[in-house]
Amino acid sequence: MSAISAIDIALWDIVGQKLGVPVYKLLGGKVYDRIKFYTSYKWGNIPRTREAYARRTKELVAEGAVSGKWDPFFDRLEPNRHLSLKAMNEVVAMVQGIREGGPEFEICVEAHAKLNVEGAIRIAKSLEPYNVLFLEEPIMPENAQALREVQRATSVPLAIGERIKNRLEAREYIESESFRIFQPDVVRCGGITEFRKMCAMAEAHFMPVSPHNPNSPVCLAAHLHLSAAMTNFLILEEGMTDPAMCRDLFGTWTGSRAYFPVPEKPGLGIKLSDEFIREHSIPIDKAERS
Repeated sequence: MSAISAIDIALWDIVGQKLGVPVYKLLGGKVYDRIKFYTSYKWGNIPRTREAYARRTKELVAEGAVSGKWDPFFDRLEPNRHLSLKAMNEVVAMVQGIREGGPEFEICVEAHAKLNVEGAIRIAKSLEPYNVLFLEEPIMPENAQALREVQRATSVPLAIGERIKNRLEAREYIESESFRIFQPDVVRCGGITEFRKMCAMAEAHFMPVSPHNPNSPVCLAAHLHLSAAMTNFLILEEGMTDPAMCRDLFGTWTGSRAYFPVPEKPGLGIKLSDEFIREHSIPIDKAERS
């Protein structure tokens, strides 16, 4: 979390607590009573085959999941970012299995910017028959025109935004329509204030927002309030949401595989006790090494 983001989020929390209202009310009120999310990496260590992914997806759907994301390209690319035909066929088979296991399951494919433009276009077009929700960061996002080339070549929505730090950086990407789903991260972009401005820019281009959320429950709380108050909210990343930790912080927490509750207590709706901080703090020397 950047220092500016931390300070900004804390100030919104302070104002909400002072006024006795949840942050989403400061943002204009709720559009959504619950926040839809996609599960993260819930397929586990199974064979990379259509059959295995179909079986596991059926299990996830039975557990209540409505969407999920994973990175099928891990350790499958060469240093030149080339996607081999073998690797592409393997990924397509996995996606095909997910679609068979969940005809209405929203498929989110993560690429962690591992591909080149040619490979990104090839895999995106190969995924088109399976109606995936998005392909996240297929190439390095620093070049808006290269991203635009990939997006223009496919009907699969590209999802980008976690590395965009403020509205000035976001403007070029949004105005050039280099992607179709915006993924800002409240702890990286300057906090709630900057996040809102970036998402308003996206809304003017009819672009939905799916916040990047692989962070702590404190960051989750900020995203829950922002998502609840956004008209162009699409879906939230599940992130590291340990149910026991969330119950300690929020007071109550549901174990749903598909929806998060919106915090109703003042401010962010969480309480950080001294005991909780001591239990979950990271030693300075360990933090510096990481």
